[in-house]
Amino acid sequence: MSKTKENSEKNQVGSITLFVLTIVLLVLLVVSILFFSTQNSIVNQKNNMKEIEKQYYEENEDNDELEQKYQEQYEESINIE
Repeated sequence: MSKTKENSEKNQVGSITLFVLTIVLLVLLVVSILFFSTQNSIVNQKNNMKEIEKQYYEENEDNDELEQKYQEQYEESINIE
């Protein structure tokens, strides 16, 4: 009788351990997915900013005054952050 009770307790502890391990792995998976999707968004946003800046300079190569204003605004926005 005591062996049956002992085996039953070991099975219950093993089941709880397996359940906790599964939950931890699922949480880790969700956090990883959120992290990588956020990183992907940041990279895409930086690439879009570079493309906009490139187009801006191509369209306004001859306009030094606008370029100077843009640079001032850009520097101000960096200082705010």
